[in-house]
Amino acid sequence: MIPLPFLASQQSPEPDAYGLTVHVVRDFMMKDIDALDKGDVGVSTDRKGGYRVHILKMTRLDFPVIEAQFVFNAAAKSAEAETININSSFYGKGIGLRLMYNALRLCFWLNIPRITFEAGSQMGAYVWAHNGAVIEAQSMFNASVLLNRRIMALKEHMDFRDYYPLRDAAQLRHPDDLRFIAAARQALTRGQVKTALEQLNDKVMAMRLSGNPLLQREKVSVGAFALAGGQYHAHMAVADPVPTVLIRRHIAAKSRAVAGLTP
Repeated sequence: MIPLPFLASQQSPEPDAYGLTVHVVRDFMMKDIDALDKGDVGVSTDRKGGYRVHILKMTRLDFPVIEAQFVFNAAAKSAEAETININSSFYGKGIGLRLMYNALRLCFWLNIPRITFEAGSQMGAYVWAHNGAVIEAQSMFNASVLLNRRIMALKEHMDFRDYYPLRDAAQLRHPDDLRFIAAARQALTRGQVKTALEQLNDKVMAMRLSGNPLLQREKVSVGAFALAGGQYHAHMAVADPVPTVLIRRHIAAKSRAVAGLTP
């Protein structure tokens, strides 16, 4: 188990300048997550609205599920999800979405306008765009290049009325463009996905994507193909209703509760 050197700070019950104790911050972050009742949650604070939250949770069989780290700084009005790692055996359960929703609630309480994070790994680029993330300027060029290549590889499989709006959105000129691409629901067969991967003319990329969980399904959405395996810096704004509405909707749609999950 990963040691948490700042756990001693959890013992102090005094509220900080924002009226929150470390126990309240822990409760904010672990709402609907504590059903996974083994592991550690460490919260440290500077008593001035600065918090670091480290979460390590496991099943009753000691199977690791979550390791995540968040930093909140109310004085600087900033928040960052430094890591959100979900074991691949638990993909699709809504655990990461619950954590982000809880972090947005805490940001609202601390008057922090938004939370930043890196959307990546195998599924993160698609999942966070599908849940309303807005790409940061520093990532726009590389993300646009990737999206253009992926969408161009799908040209022969799409109606032109769907294809050209996606090509336009791939330029990422507007904040909603990434969400628009992620929401592209046209289904691709495994054969079409295989053909599109060949169209990329990048054997390394095609090989890496061929093992991506998003692309192993019988039907793969255009949005999932466009974003699978991508990586970009993003944020979610507290005042933007889209992420919270989408996250709540997708959490509610999950077929299994977190409680009692086993690998």
